[in-house]
Amino acid sequence: MGTRQDLVERRPRQCSAPVPDFRAFGAEIAITPCTENSNRAEEMNGKLILMEAKNDAHETVLRYVEIPVAGTQKRLRDRIALVPDLDFAAFTCRAVIDWLEVGIEVLEDTQARWVNDTICQSTGLSCRVDGANREFRVRFQDPELQVVQKAILAIETRHGISKDACVAALEVSIDFTPRDPNNEDLRRQLVGMLIRHLQPGRDVLADKGDWPRFTWGSGTKNTTGMFDKRQRAATCFMFNTNDRKPFSDATVYFGRQGGSAAWRVMDKILDRQNPTAGTRDELPPEKRRTRIEITLQQDELEKLGIRSLEDLATFPFTRLAKPYFRFFLPTCADPSKVRHQHVRRALQAERWTKFDNTGIVGLTAMDEAWEARRREQRKELVRGGGQPLPRRRVGVGSAGTHVAFDRLNERIEAALKKLTKRIGSVAW
Repeated sequence: MGTRQDLVERRPRQCSAPVPDFRAFGAEIAITPCTENSNRAEEMNGKLILMEAKNDAHETVLRYVEIPVAGTQKRLRDRIALVPDLDFAAFTCRAVIDWLEVGIEVLEDTQARWVNDTICQSTGLSCRVDGANREFRVRFQDPELQVVQKAILAIETRHGISKDACVAALEVSIDFTPRDPNNEDLRRQLVGMLIRHLQPGRDVLADKGDWPRFTWGSGTKNTTGMFDKRQRAATCFMFNTNDRKPFSDATVYFGRQGGSAAWRVMDKILDRQNPTAGTRDELPPEKRRTRIEITLQQDELEKLGIRSLEDLATFPFTRLAKPYFRFFLPTCADPSKVRHQHVRRALQAERWTKFDNTGIVGLTAMDEAWEARRREQRKELVRGGGQPLPRRRVGVGSAGTHVAFDRLNERIEAALKKLTKRIGSVAW
């Protein structure tokens, strides 16, 4: 095994199209990792996702099981869902407001440091304050709305406020904490599950600046994308050759920083990181958790009806579930009920590889890209006087052939409901 520096300097390996293990296809779905790990996956009956770490030698295994899809929807007829084999009783789920940014306009010119000084004197908090002259944005970490209101009143008393303070940005997090504090493997399994089953509530593939990416350190040399931006989008989505699978200890981003809505998934073992000063706090085992965050900017918040602190105090946070914290399970055709089984199995193997590397986001893009190709082929055949190809009888789009990951979605909704109660129980 190399030194820690050797591990940090390794670039993420690019995944070529693997040869799946079909021997257990009738009983389990084969999600095959990259070629160099294929033999090991076959030894484990091909029902695994293998996740390498970047900063240590730990390897995490995420197991999946097959479950027939119930229901009568045409798009899901004769399909099988792929479900992560995790013990949901082994971890807790809690929703929190990670930070809140408030926009303030004062009556007279001043500086950010004097605004922060006012906040510190009135509340004992030191906040990040951006802006100059009369317009400022104040970020409150782990905010208590009563304390935020107290700070705003202090600013109004000292500097004057020309209009009501507004909610300028908000970050809400869902924390998954193992009941066994030393279960690092479960935390990394949860990271693998969240990044693969998340379906962001806005299009993060139309613009390459929003494409999913992951980091395993500081700086651009320790950051890469799941898809190769040098290629045409359709090529990236239709094929697996240049996909990059995130490491289990990486932080994964969906959507550009500062975008109207942006997501982040991580194994949270550090807190209060200051890249400029090079400082950070390492969390004790009992506080380490897997986290997914959604950052919402002012335009997105206004769509939800959140403009003021009063709006936030009465907001039902369960409304964030479907637009921002929604998770899906991939499905495949039941191989025993389709014609041309060898061809279908090869196609499904490509889909599972896409899911392994890039999750539901990439798999949805693959299905849509191939459907677009088929539409063009049908048009070309009709223009040439030929017989058009038969249309697909399964869905595409944001849900496509996926099904809701109800068990995970319900845990998150329950956590958001408790967050609403906690905030609503505080006297305003």
